[in-house]
Amino acid sequence: MVSDLIAFLRARWDTEARDAQELLDDNQESRTSTGYGSTLWDEQDLEARWTLRDVEAKRKILAALESARKDLDGVGEAGLDAVMYVGKVSALRDVVSALAEPYADHEDYREEWRP
Repeated sequence: MVSDLIAFLRARWDTEARDAQELLDDNQESRTSTGYGSTLWDEQDLEARWTLRDVEAKRKILAALESARKDLDGVGEAGLDAVMYVGKVSALRDVVSALAEPYADHEDYREEWRP
């Protein structure tokens, strides 16, 4: 379940990052070809750069979850370390589920992913 959710989110974020980068590239090409600037282009650039930073931050959360899952696999089933990693994985899984909620209308979203 978690692996499918991670793949789903990566696909959404890859699309968002690609679209944002394409917008930045298109706006720069327009500036270069026309020799003019535009308040609209500037506003679009701000939003696109924000989107790229947002996607990168969310990818770090996925990386933290994957790291915690590997750490849990390495500590065994007993002891304080196991309890700590179970809690960490559980909390990060809840965060990742919440990050998927804005995509609840997407055809590939699964109700089981709701927090």
